[in-house]
Amino acid sequence: MAATASSKPARGDEGDSAREKLPLKPQVVRIEVLGDEKVGKTSLICSLVSRHFSEKVPSVLLNVQIPAEESDENVIISITDTSSRVSDLMRVTNAAKRSDAILLVYDLTRPETFQRLRRWLDFIAKNKEIPVVLVANKVDINAVTPTTDGPYASQVRHLVNTYPFVVSEVECSAKNFTQVAQAFFLAQKAVLYPVAPLYNEKKRQLQPKCLKAIKRTFRLYNRDRSGILSREELNKYQYDCFGVRLLSTEIDTLMEYLSSEVPSGVAPDRSGLFVDGFIYLWWLFIDRNRPESGWQVLRSLGYNNDLHLEIPPERLQLPPYGDDQSAQLTPQAVEFLTNLFRQFDANKDNNIAENEVEAIFSICEDESAPWTTCSAISSPLLYERTMVDGKPTLSLAVWLACWSFVAQENPQKLLETLFYLGYNDKLFPAIEFVKSRSLTRKAMRIDRNLVSCYIFGSPGSGKEHFLRAFVGGKEAPVADDDQFILRGIGAVPDRDTTKYLFVSGVVCGQCGRYLVDCDECVACIEQITEALSDEEIEMKADVLLLMLNPEDEPSKVFVEELDKKLPASIPRVVISYKPEKHNEDVEIDVDESTALVNEEPVDFAIDATLKQYLTSLKCYEAHCVKDEVARALVATALRPYVVVCLVYTGWCLSLIHVFLFT
Repeated sequence: MAATASSKPARGDEGDSAREKLPLKPQVVRIEVLGDEKVGKTSLICSLVSRHFSEKVPSVLLNVQIPAEESDENVIISITDTSSRVSDLMRVTNAAKRSDAILLVYDLTRPETFQRLRRWLDFIAKNKEIPVVLVANKVDINAVTPTTDGPYASQVRHLVNTYPFVVSEVECSAKNFTQVAQAFFLAQKAVLYPVAPLYNEKKRQLQPKCLKAIKRTFRLYNRDRSGILSREELNKYQYDCFGVRLLSTEIDTLMEYLSSEVPSGVAPDRSGLFVDGFIYLWWLFIDRNRPESGWQVLRSLGYNNDLHLEIPPERLQLPPYGDDQSAQLTPQAVEFLTNLFRQFDANKDNNIAENEVEAIFSICEDESAPWTTCSAISSPLLYERTMVDGKPTLSLAVWLACWSFVAQENPQKLLETLFYLGYNDKLFPAIEFVKSRSLTRKAMRIDRNLVSCYIFGSPGSGKEHFLRAFVGGKEAPVADDDQFILRGIGAVPDRDTTKYLFVSGVVCGQCGRYLVDCDECVACIEQITEALSDEEIEMKADVLLLMLNPEDEPSKVFVEELDKKLPASIPRVVISYKPEKHNEDVEIDVDESTALVNEEPVDFAIDATLKQYLTSLKCYEAHCVKDEVARALVATALRPYVVVCLVYTGWCLSLIHVFLFT
């Protein structure tokens, strides 16, 4: 699935100047000190703050704050001392609920204080499970039951295993300051660099969200899209995230070690790391209790403590635009998406399979293609799938067509997804807004990449058949629900370029069905035109498609009446369409000579009907939908003053271009 390596990153990739530095913001870490009476809670706090031990200390200290300037992590440490008296239980409970971490202190010289730890831990679990550090105080006294070995140590391990929020334990002495600072540091570390979101300690596995973030990090720094994080890219990652570069000998040592531990994670010539090797490197640091390294990387990329990527608001901000304007991809965004497509095109056949599409979006929040989630309408977007080795695939043209749909339908969703995938719109904008439809309808030529077409026809006109034929026929689902709205998009050649045509029915605001499938709307054309105003179709449609079935008289009347009511400013194409002609499951056994005799009067009548419309076409063959109708729709939308009259003469199709000048 790796593309051919190129030393030059594509425009729009996250580059040197694009990497956003999101330093950890100063915050307050609230630590509560709990434990039995006279275990040394207050003495520990005094020793930390004053570096002085006194035999006489207050029973309970007021809240103590250590300023951010005195912390290597640039955080304020707020320490709350607590009383062990029953009368103060409510105050202790409220303090625990406000705290971020707890130091649970016991006295090494008094075994009963250790035995009561379970009661304290149950109290914490009942109120708020937050990181707890077990602190064995008075290690300076020759304790009878040390925690470092013997049965006492096994009891400590049992507590750690029983209460998952117990993150560590430490022995200290308030009197001679032994590991006092370490105890508070461990509590601070548990808050700033929590292990649980990254790692399942019981299973010794990375958490799914963490794994996704690691893969995204690999993707961002693998700028040549080779699938191998080269030595240069690895050093760039090291410098961006940790501020230092690795020596060549250090990289050699790293490659040698990883080759022995995870052979599949290192390139055969040791020129770089595959994603498995990169993941193992993360696992190794976290497993060895170095979560701060991982968090330093994640926070520099914008992840919060829940491993949710916080996208800077300015990266999702859209420029002012009118209701009748739509967004389209910029050339730089198209180049980025094309390179992304080729990176995952394993066979290099200009098609990607569904599992490869899933791999592309596996690093995103919802792990799904944006065109499946960007619309308020729940019905899926249909597009052509090419069968390769018996499996459906997307061509590059269809891939870009789907992205063009997202740009128009939900430009913010587009920017969000591109941010996840590593596009840097600070260097090159991803979208641009085309000129207002109301201003360009009278132009000789309209410049836009995606054409929006709304389709109209009576219930028997064959709208569903037409849309299925447009996106490849067999692959499109059947509308078995009254509220299922077929929508399709495809790539259409137009002169020397490729345009994208989006075809959709118009939804009735009351019943949710196709506008013209609603009984009330069909009964009265006036209600359709009123609904059109409500849907603001004049601001969203580039061209209209009116369909009639030559063998269904009501469909012809419907088109004639609707054509009079629709806004004259919107160009339209009228087609005569026989849905049964495109239904491969229907076999018609009819005498050939009889069919020819019966067909002539119908064709003659339809020709007369179609002549009253500026742009019209008979579509009785499957290839006609994509080869002729789609191209006529695009041409009519982009060059509304070039009216294309399409008339069948026997089996030949003639195009007559009539230029109108104002």
